[in-house]
Amino acid sequence: MARTHKGLQSVRTSEAIRSFVTEHGRSAPRRAILCTYNFEAETFETVLFPELTRRGRQFSTLVLADGAALQGELSRTGQRRFDRYEIGPVRCVGGGVFHPKLVFLAAGRRHMVGIGSANLTSGGLGANLELMMFADDTTECGRQLVGGAACFLSRLIKKESIHLPTSAREFIETALAGVKPDRYGLIDSLDEPLLSQMISLGRGKRGSNGKVPRGVIVLSPWHSALRSPEGLDPAIIRQMSGAFGGSVSIYTEGQKGCGPDLGVPVYIRGERPRKAAVDSEGPDNPYEEDVFDRRPYRVHAKAYLIMSPRQGGALFFGSANCTFPALVSQPHRGGNVEILAASRLGDAETSAFKEDLNDLFVPTQKTFGFKAPTPPRTARGVVLCGRLTEGRNGPRLQIEAPNVERGSVQVGPGRDRFTVTVRIRHGRGLVSKPDEIRSLFPDALPKRSDSCWGSVLWERSGRVGIPFPVSVPLSGVGTDSPDGFLLDLASEEMGFWPAQTTNGGADAKVDDRGRDEEERDDLDALTEAQHEGELDRIAWRLSILRKRIVRSAGGPEYARSRMALLRRQIAGMDIASHLRDVLLEYLRQRSPNTERPAR
Repeated sequence: MARTHKGLQSVRTSEAIRSFVTEHGRSAPRRAILCTYNFEAETFETVLFPELTRRGRQFSTLVLADGAALQGELSRTGQRRFDRYEIGPVRCVGGGVFHPKLVFLAAGRRHMVGIGSANLTSGGLGANLELMMFADDTTECGRQLVGGAACFLSRLIKKESIHLPTSAREFIETALAGVKPDRYGLIDSLDEPLLSQMISLGRGKRGSNGKVPRGVIVLSPWHSALRSPEGLDPAIIRQMSGAFGGSVSIYTEGQKGCGPDLGVPVYIRGERPRKAAVDSEGPDNPYEEDVFDRRPYRVHAKAYLIMSPRQGGALFFGSANCTFPALVSQPHRGGNVEILAASRLGDAETSAFKEDLNDLFVPTQKTFGFKAPTPPRTARGVVLCGRLTEGRNGPRLQIEAPNVERGSVQVGPGRDRFTVTVRIRHGRGLVSKPDEIRSLFPDALPKRSDSCWGSVLWERSGRVGIPFPVSVPLSGVGTDSPDGFLLDLASEEMGFWPAQTTNGGADAKVDDRGRDEEERDDLDALTEAQHEGELDRIAWRLSILRKRIVRSAGGPEYARSRMALLRRQIAGMDIASHLRDVLLEYLRQRSPNTERPAR
């Protein structure tokens, strides 16, 4: 459990990311993983994505979002195209939702983690009252959080009860190379209910001296009228009171000045009274501005403060609302995927947190009857996502439908236009005929050399169309072009994207401003090799890729982990066996342990 020393501070997510990118973003490789429940592409591309794509500091970016929530957003917005990042929808087989809010950035050997309650939406990035914490690995607390995030993500991609794109799994594994997981850096719901972990870390029913805790403070939204996993459940409140043995107080959203009748003290969001303006004429009475933010906002923060019988308390905050799917159930049994940060507070920090709440909330004067939160929508259809790769004979669309062992699905470019029937075998389908590709992408085909890396297609389910995202994968998984695969990996390892050109050409120069001489030489070599034969292109790209990994700013641990992953990637490529053997032998000729990583 990390220890905090300050109260709450007002910091935007974009500001925290900008600070890390400014300080560490010159080092490559640069990768970003963002987890969210709701996702608004336009807001993300306007507010956050520019911070990750500053000139010379581009981060390969993966966004993981709940599959059902993403379907709802894509249905609402209709057909659209996405910027240069990959969208990965996540589905929980047991019926719960993917609900963590996590930012994981890697630049060279430096990492940053953000954890809390904010989605990648207009509300989460500015309009709501959210609770987030950001830390990098320059401090002990930051290293613990980075290790906790790595542990969560590495276990997430191995869960059979959770479906996410194959390319997303591979990119996550790449981004975590060299990061030491810390099982106790965060707590999550993947293997054990959150409430039982909170009881264990909060000293259970009694403190270490046998005394009953002084009470529990719950900060959680109240949105029972919406189809969302947000809300408060009186049964959980009673269970928490019994588990921790103290009184429970609730801080939540109100409705027209009233709060829900939950059987315990309830505080709702309220406005502080406006400060009286004083006479600005007198020298002893300068004008005081109203320092309180009076704009309306929605309470979306989630936190649990278990006060110790002796001093301070244990603070848990993150994505989990005060509901059964969040705190008691697990994903394979209908629960949500959730994460919480745990922090041990002293008396001063506990008092500061309570004062912050008292500044934002007021006691409820009137109550209204409790209404159980409406369960969230579940994902419809069988298609999880589509991936566009470049094959020897042109572009290919790979369809992932994890629950389909054998069957077919109709897909098309619009909610009422289904132009292609895709055969599904063992959860995979393929569209490679040029005329079918053109019918699915009549306007423009998303591709790595363009400004658009994603689009939306529609699956026919009965009489309705269901949207699913199509992305150019950040890794080259599934391609049948080994030289293209290695070029993608080398480009991503060096922290830049292939050239963005007007004609889609793959041999244009990239913007190399701010790069050192060695980087420019490698860029020139990759470009010149484009005009060589296939074997020469493969040799050049693999040589540069290996060199960049071994000399990476990520350090020796990163080099060892990344080289081991590269060997597995090449071993799984769909290429001639003799060529695969040659590539693997080349990688074995000189181990990263014998080469000196760049400092």
